[in-house]
Amino acid sequence: MNSETNNSQPGDLDGLIAEIRNNIQTRLGDLVSKLLDDADNRLFELADNASSNEEQNCYFELVRLLRDSKTGIATEFNQRIAPLLRPYAATEAEKQSRIEASEGELSLVDQAEMDDMVMVKSAGERAAGMYREQLSHLEARLEHLALKSPEVFAKDALRPVNFCEAFDEAIKEHFDQNNKKILFNLFYENVASRLSDLYDATNNRLIEAGILPQIKLHTIGATPKRRRPDSAPQTPDTATEEQPYFDDGQPHSVGGYAMTSAPGSTYGQAGMPGARQDIASGGTAGGAGAAYTQGGAQPGGDHAQSGTVPRGGGYSQGAPAAPGGGDDYAQGGSASAPQGGDYSRGAMPPPGVDAASGGQAGTGGTAGSGTGAGDSSAAGAQAEMPEGPYQHYTAGMHANRVSQIIGNYLGAPIAPPAEGEAAAEGGENLLYPASTPQYFGHDEVLAALSSLQTQLEFSQPSELRFDANAIKQAILSSIATRSGGAVTKRLNHIAEKTIDFIELVFDAIIDDDDISDTIKTLLLRLQIPVIKASMLDPEFFIYDNHPARELLDRIAEVGVGISDHADEVYIRLDRIVSQLVNEYEFSTETFRHALEKIKAFIAEQEQIARAKEEEAQHQVLREHARNIVLKSLRSITTGKILPEAVHPLVLKRWPTLMFNHYLNFGKENDKWVEIVELLRDIILSVQPIDSAESLACLLAEKDQLLTRARELLNRTSQSKKDINDVISGLEETHRSLVEHCNFSEQQMEAAEQTVAEQGVPQKEELVHEISAAEPRQQLPHDVMPGMWFEVYIDENKPVRRCKLSVIIVEDAKLIFVNHAGELVIEKNFDEFRKELDQGLSRLIMGHSVFDYALSSVITHLQPASRAYQ
Repeated sequence: MNSETNNSQPGDLDGLIAEIRNNIQTRLGDLVSKLLDDADNRLFELADNASSNEEQNCYFELVRLLRDSKTGIATEFNQRIAPLLRPYAATEAEKQSRIEASEGELSLVDQAEMDDMVMVKSAGERAAGMYREQLSHLEARLEHLALKSPEVFAKDALRPVNFCEAFDEAIKEHFDQNNKKILFNLFYENVASRLSDLYDATNNRLIEAGILPQIKLHTIGATPKRRRPDSAPQTPDTATEEQPYFDDGQPHSVGGYAMTSAPGSTYGQAGMPGARQDIASGGTAGGAGAAYTQGGAQPGGDHAQSGTVPRGGGYSQGAPAAPGGGDDYAQGGSASAPQGGDYSRGAMPPPGVDAASGGQAGTGGTAGSGTGAGDSSAAGAQAEMPEGPYQHYTAGMHANRVSQIIGNYLGAPIAPPAEGEAAAEGGENLLYPASTPQYFGHDEVLAALSSLQTQLEFSQPSELRFDANAIKQAILSSIATRSGGAVTKRLNHIAEKTIDFIELVFDAIIDDDDISDTIKTLLLRLQIPVIKASMLDPEFFIYDNHPARELLDRIAEVGVGISDHADEVYIRLDRIVSQLVNEYEFSTETFRHALEKIKAFIAEQEQIARAKEEEAQHQVLREHARNIVLKSLRSITTGKILPEAVHPLVLKRWPTLMFNHYLNFGKENDKWVEIVELLRDIILSVQPIDSAESLACLLAEKDQLLTRARELLNRTSQSKKDINDVISGLEETHRSLVEHCNFSEQQMEAAEQTVAEQGVPQKEELVHEISAAEPRQQLPHDVMPGMWFEVYIDENKPVRRCKLSVIIVEDAKLIFVNHAGELVIEKNFDEFRKELDQGLSRLIMGHSVFDYALSSVITHLQPASRAYQ
């Protein structure tokens, strides 16, 4: 780009921003319009494949509803997108205003809203995984542009999750939860999965304008190596029908006071929704937000307080500093840097900022932290990507920085192989030294490693320890065995340092308390294959989607709840690892095949666990709903007489009505109040009549009570005959009460006159289940369904690795399940918060195992690397 383009005036940039804004709105509008236009055909296809007439009719009804709502949905979607593209300052001001307005308020999320949140975030994160590189570059450019013009919108405005939220809001008022899930799945297929052109067009337009043109997109440069496959969209769950009270059916959801994780989902795990959270310290360690989940955690002096840093860029609240930030970067607490501003200690700088070269600002840190100028000069905080061939991130760090540090450690530079150069051919590449009179060469070391790979000492380690010296000695012994028993040379420097570096990585894995010892032993079985993989391909450390690295991550992911070698999941994983150890030679295909098996097993395991967890959730939530109904019944009927004729209505049909309403909508709504108050009025109407005024009141309101009761019951799935029977029981009770009264005509005239003039006396207040004076237990800070914990059971039993599946606010209960989705234990809020404070229970931080370990090693090597330079 020429200097004239790079030095664009603010007016020119404002025009550029307006052009980009209009292009984004047009492209998104076109995608949504096409989705709505083509939806009829897609829904008819789904109807043709429906498993029942009822399901088919649901699709036909959705077609009809969608035709009536198309225009409104498209308009609403466009209106929801527009605020995302406003200037950053205006968006932030509005966001801060909302935060201040909601301070001090307790917000209870009903089940429908929780389902929406999970659906939107899951879709947004899956979509973001497809555009990781494009989004990384785009956010870097938007942030750079923000330094030049205040008109630019927020750098994260174009994340897929924002578009998903906009569509969700656009359809929210038109469809029920089942239909929303169907339409949202279509949105994912036809819009969220087709954003590549939009991102490429925006990046290319910014490149043309001279905004960080040196970052090469995959569409204009070489295709990055080993790109991960995209995730397939998930099929939305189907809802269940209304359930009878005290029966064994399973309700679809609980509204109002229960929050559940989507069964099988994990918040905070690598590749899963959510962010790492620091519960024990009361702080938050923000993750990648809605759009990034593949990043690893940056370690430091206290990794329990670090956050998850997304690969591909972006900084997150409370995320750790980049390498060189010091061992104590987490002391700054939660910190996020404003767009275009300084970067607080404890916050990961965005793409294009080289923290190692002065990119940290000391605004939120401890004494001694560096400061950044906050400008775009090479010496300031907005420094460019470190020089080198790698224009991406790995383990949350600049890949060029990683290659420099590891190259310094090994004593030979890491760089992409020359075109046509085979990785293991050596030649001029210092990383593949040939044999010399003093040192064994690269090929000899690899051959020796292959002979060690299946030895029990390394393939079935008896202790949690990686012994680099033992491996080196074993290599020499293996070479000696093949050469007559004599060792006449040493290992070459590159081989020794590579083994030492892998030892540092595995030491970090072993020291990671968030991985169970059971899974660590499984990971240690791969020590020799991992050494070979790193020696065969030094770029193993540069690309975080190398099959060997992914394999380690997936083993830790599926094994997050495993602590027993006899567990079926461990046995399956061990079998896959054994096959890899026995078969791996020099091809990454062996790792790739093992990875495919692991992924298939994870999918199979998730399906089984999801079914069991749904069953456990339904059981818990039904029990909670049952308790709520019983409390309400008890408060209304205590001290009251219930004639036998009204028992079917009061003790069976009405509780069923309350039960199903609570399951679907909770009790924080007018309809619940109407149901409970009408039950109170019915019970009061069947009490013995002790005065002419009581009789006059009954005569004045009984017909209205019967009408209201019938209307409510008619909305349920109960048969009309059954409803008529229970209403007849109430009518008969009223008739009997009236007939047994013996008041004079004068008494009745006076009573009726009083009722006509003063109205029916006000009913008694409902008794609340929880006294206003009784303090409500507080939910432990930042605890959300889907998080994994080590949960204290009792002093005689070991802690269990469990996932928080359900939060029931009214009962102040937390429900935990194991990795198989089975109910393990219930905790009340105060009990669990105390256990967290005392360290008896603790959060298991979700992160990429290898990325976390690699970033830990790089962080500790950083000072030595600087001294070397």
